[in-house]
Amino acid sequence: MSDDNERLVREAFEQVWAHGDFTSIAEDYVDHNPAPGVPGNREGLMRLREMTLAGFPDFAVTVEDAVAAGDKVAVRLTNTGTHEGTFLGIPPTGAQANWTVMAIFRVADDSVVERWGLVDAVSLLTQLGAFPRS
Repeated sequence: MSDDNERLVREAFEQVWAHGDFTSIAEDYVDHNPAPGVPGNREGLMRLREMTLAGFPDFAVTVEDAVAAGDKVAVRLTNTGTHEGTFLGIPPTGAQANWTVMAIFRVADDSVVERWGLVDAVSLLTQLGAFPRS
């Protein structure tokens, strides 16, 4: 069961981010740590995808690690993209950015139903010039 949940979460990233296919995301999906300006639900995830691709048209997410136990899957992700559009109010910089996300997903009935996560936003915003480099 845990291996199936890990596979489901890995495939969900590919479906959502590369193809805009949200069928693996439950209708009543809850994101306990949504991105700024988006609701913590399936619609919010759709809006986050739109915002991200508008800011980073070449956006890609790589699942670096995934560990499953029961109905939960913990992942470490690397996001990459070139900042060619406005993102979170920051005008395009042309910077190639990469940032890490750590998240735990809960799976039920062959769908992703919940997410708890942390984004290395300081690293991302520093690469986009919103924070000074040290």
